Amino acid sequence: MFEKKKKNYNTNKKRYVEIYFILYLVAIVMLISTGREKNTNEDNMKINEIEFPFRIKPEKPLLTCKIITDTNGVKKYQLDSINYIPYYGNVSDVKYEFIIEDDEFKNKILLLNNSNNENQIFSFDCDDDNKVVRFIWYPNIETATNKNFNVYVTATAKYKSNTGVEQELQSKTQFVLSIYNDYLLKDGYEIVSNNTFESSQTNLQYYQNQVIYSDFSINPQQNIIRGIAGDIWENEVYCYGFNPKTDLLKAPIIELNNTPIDDNGSKIISNILKDNSIFLKGKVPDFGRTKVLISVQRKGDLKEQKISFDVSPIHIQLPEVPSAMYPNVEYSINPNIPSDLTDITLYIKEIDNDKVRLSSFNNSIIKFTPNKDDIGKTLLFERYYNNKLIGQKHQIKVLDFAPPKITRLSEKNKNEHILETISYGLHNSLDNTIKEVRLTGNAEYSQQHGKTRTNRTKLEFVEQYSITPKDNSKPFKYSVYVIDQNGKSSNTINTPK
Repeated sequence: MFEKKKKNYNTNKKRYVEIYFILYLVAIVMLISTGREKNTNEDNMKINEIEFPFRIKPEKPLLTCKIITDTNGVKKYQLDSINYIPYYGNVSDVKYEFIIEDDEFKNKILLLNNSNNENQIFSFDCDDDNKVVRFIWYPNIETATNKNFNVYVTATAKYKSNTGVEQELQSKTQFVLSIYNDYLLKDGYEIVSNNTFESSQTNLQYYQNQVIYSDFSINPQQNIIRGIAGDIWENEVYCYGFNPKTDLLKAPIIELNNTPIDDNGSKIISNILKDNSIFLKGKVPDFGRTKVLISVQRKGDLKEQKISFDVSPIHIQLPEVPSAMYPNVEYSINPNIPSDLTDITLYIKEIDNDKVRLSSFNNSIIKFTPNKDDIGKTLLFERYYNNKLIGQKHQIKVLDFAPPKITRLSEKNKNEHILETISYGLHNSLDNTIKEVRLTGNAEYSQQHGKTRTNRTKLEFVEQYSITPKDNSKPFKYSVYVIDQNGKSSNTINTPK
């Protein structure tokens, strides 16, 4: 009798060593994660620039399967069978590769998106709508021995940067699977971790009646939502460990707390239960803030989870955009969007065919230069937040440059007049200055080069000319107009007769 107990004790001792080894593996994973979080500010900047456009992270670092064998050799188990691995980033076409490696023998199993993943033990499926992949395992408890598996996950995705360049990004992560056996001793007692003894019959009854539930949690896609006042907001609450369509004791409870109370606050327009999430839609308050609280309760174990997120309005001013533009002139457009907003898109399009002439994915001032072929066209400036139009579309007419003008004809003295002109735009990529001064009557001209002024931003060119009599014995009378490099003529001015 004594020897039997001793043998069983050694068996349990071996089991505890294995459990400690599992905890050791978990500790390593946690240390790696913690170490990454303690980088310097410079390292964090690099992470933001390089890793954050796309990353994956498992919900759990460890999944366990505990197999309980009773005195009659009947096996039952406690199994954490699912690991959710969400991805973060504005990416598309996400593909996954899972490598499951036997920690002892180093044998490997490969699972891919485009292969048959109906493995009897390991599989995964993708939920692109919720940006998550679900890893599933069901070990054979009849043949399973104490064993650990390392699961290495590699995800690749397509990412389009703010400059419009598409590239492929990759992110990696890992977690551990562990199987360990637990036995009910034949002498009627089992040694447990706190060095006390429990009746094996009591334990056996517990295992036979026990219903094993997976982890139960909910998590909003966005913790803070900022939207245009009076506009529609959307958010998705991801559900882990249950299906909100079938596994809830009652419908989700959704409460709204508006601050202040009379802020014409957010209203829930709809909530839709999906297999893995709760999709919510509401109205952004006119001012103040709204806290949205969601509470769910699972059937069976009656566990309850509560989360909340905030909704606040954004008041956006009108953009600073010209109503008219001229070819070959660079214009600045200020979208007047708060700098802390993300997911902003700005467009300049042609009104006739919706052709995009310029796009920008931030809130900064943009610059645009129409060309000669745009003369006569109407362009549209549009602002979008979360793919929704902000305010109205602003029209911009592209006009041809006006003909030159005589802006001044003044008398300097009895025998000299000063002529001032202005011309606009370019001619064959060069300044469209005055090509010719046309005089009729007793007059001739010479250009005053030192009086020339140029506005390069507006492509305006101011020139001065000295007009004097050809014959001082005759009356100093004439008419004058000017012609620019493009061949356009100005108004005509006559001196008094």
